[in-house]
Parts: sequence; C-alpha cells; structure tokens
Amino acid sequence: MKKILIIGEGDCIFLKDFVRQMYNKNILVDLLTFNGKAEIGYSRKQVNILLNTAQRNRLKNKIFFCYAIKKGLGEFDEKYDCIIIHFVHFFLSFFIILIKMKTKNLVLNILGSDFCRVKGWRALLQKVIYLSSNKIVFTNPETKKRFHKKNFFIPKTKLKIARFGLPVLDEINKFQLKKLSREDACKKFGFPEEKIIIAAGYNAHRSQMQTLIIKKFALLPENIRKKGFLVFHLGYGDPSTKQIILSELEKNKILNYSIIDNFLGYADIAELRCCTDVLINIQPSDQFSASMQEVLYSGGRIIAGSWLPYQELIENKAAIRLIDTTDGIGEALALEISAGKKQHLFPQKSVIEFIDRSSTWKENIEIWANIIFG
Repeated sequence: MKKILIIGEGDCIFLKDFVRQMYNKNILVDLLTFNGKAEIGYSRKQVNILLNTAQRNRLKNKIFFCYAIKKGLGEFDEKYDCIIIHFVHFFLSFFIILIKMKTKNLVLNILGSDFCRVKGWRALLQKVIYLSSNKIVFTNPETKKRFHKKNFFIPKTKLKIARFGLPVLDEINKFQLKKLSREDACKKFGFPEEKIIIAAGYNAHRSQMQTLIIKKFALLPENIRKKGFLVFHLGYGDPSTKQIILSELEKNKILNYSIIDNFLGYADIAELRCCTDVLINIQPSDQFSASMQEVLYSGGRIIAGSWLPYQELIENKAAIRLIDTTDGIGEALALEISAGKKQHLFPQKSVIEFIDRSSTWKENIEIWANIIFG
C-alpha cells in the first residue's frame, strides 16, 4: 500500500477533503497538522500542534512550537512514498533536512497567501523549501507564472497545475435537481428573499476586507443600500473577527445583515451559495477560490480585484465585475445591487463546463496521483 505524509493547517477544508480522496484511493495517510480544532478522519495517524498565541513570552512560545514540530516529525515512519506540504510555512525550512530524510518525493502545494503575502527573511526561508522540493503545485497558470518570475532559479519542470475537487458542486446539483429555488435557500437561513444577498467575503480572515466592505456599503445612497443584505460567513479563520465586524456594523448603523459563525457542511454551503446573489472577493491574493466558483456555479455574480488570477474564468464569460483598487468597491456594490437578484441557479453553459472540467475530483484525482507517485 502506498503511504504519504501530509503537513498542513488542521482546519483547512481542502486538506480534509484531499485526505478523504486519498483514503478512497487506498492510500495510507498520516497527518502533521497545525492549530486543528478537531481530528481529521480517514487518516492512520494525526499529530496536531497548537501555537499558543495567548502566551506572553512570544520567543518562548515559538521555541516550544518548533520543539513540538521536531518531536511530531519523529513520531512518524522513517520512509514515505511522498510528503506533501499543504501551505508552505517559512518555519518548516528549519526542519527540511528531517523531512527530506523521510522521502524521495517532496511535493509543495502553494495555496496563494503562502507565496503572495510573504516578504523579507520569511520569503528567503521559503526559498530553502522550494529548492528542496521535487514538485511545486499551483491551482492556476497565472500564479504559476508569477511564481516562476519571482523564483526563476526553480526549474519549470518542477512546477505543476492541479486543482482540488469541490464537493459543494455536487450538492448544488442535488439542490437544483430537487427544483428548489433561491427563495427556498433564503428561507433556510432566514434571509429576506426580496433583498440582494451580498456575501462579504467567505471566512473569518481579515484579509477578506469585511470592515472596508461595511464602510463602503454604509456610504451608498439609502435607496440603494436598503435593497442590499450583507452576509458574513465566518466558518473558519480568526475568531476575533466577529466582534470587529459587529462593532463596525454598529458604528455605521447597518441593520440589514446576518453573521454565520459556525462551520457548515457541504449541503448547507451549497444552499448558502444558491441564495447568494453577489460575492465580494477583494483579498490581497488568492489562487482559485472555491467559494467564488461555487457562487458562479449557482448563478451568482462576483465582485473581484483585478489583481487576482481569475483570467480563465473571465475568458469563459463568468459574471465577474473587476475593480482595480479596493476603493472601487462602493461603485461596484451600487451597480450589482441595482442589477437585482439572480433570476435562476444556472450560469452560462461555458462557466458550468469550465468549472466542471477544472474543479471536480473526477477530473483531478489522477492528476494528483501522477504528481504524488509519478
């Protein structure tokens, strides 16, 4: 039986589903995770390491964290067919020799912010990991191109494209087959179906720019603003973000909103996508947002930063309104609210075909298998 070790964030939904897919392929999976709140199923063994941010002595905290990683790595087998680093944390460079001793095939999975938002000495430490790897995986050609331009010393033969399957797409199809509507989905969450449902980002990381969205929404003319309804889905990320959002909403006297702060299953996420008219995605960097694809797949529209690598979707006529700076969010919101509710749960055929082709496990599982074992 093939055997792999995955190192990554314990609460990452992509990592969780990836483990399940490997299990279904009869591949034995061990996990070294960081800051996971719950054990991930489908693995033989999981070691979870918590970074105690509450400790006042930050240096002492980091020393203990690094010691825990070294100890954790020592608890795993001596040899693996492949080790996958799912999100390239710079601090893993301190353990790269130990990791390389356990495999002849080290695969890095770049998720976006681990490449785009890291600078200075942290970026230099990441380069140690890049140079030590056998393959580096991206979910879109644009990020791969940017990476190679910045890291020209990495051979192009190392760089691969592979995406994750999105189980929510199957749930959206089931929702549509039941002939359920946007209004049915709104009722489930208690959203006012007559208003334009606007998803202000899709997690609790502050990079989703929730406070900026609230400020820009508050500045809209009242006749436009009253037609919109803001939704904040905070299923994962920074728990403190909820209070920051509540304070900003109160400060700006915004009453038409809803906060969902629990982690949703695939079926519930599908229904949330089906009632979303507009998703705002203006984070500083991204690879190929699953949430954005799901909203498009269910007939919704997107406001996105032009700096994000969504060219393939745009070429396939996806309903994406681009803004060149975050200051443009106000005007874009006014236009999208004025455009009204989505009329049905089906986008253009070219969008459905592209997402089906790009983001289902049926299309991607063998690509991953070739990267891991090829």
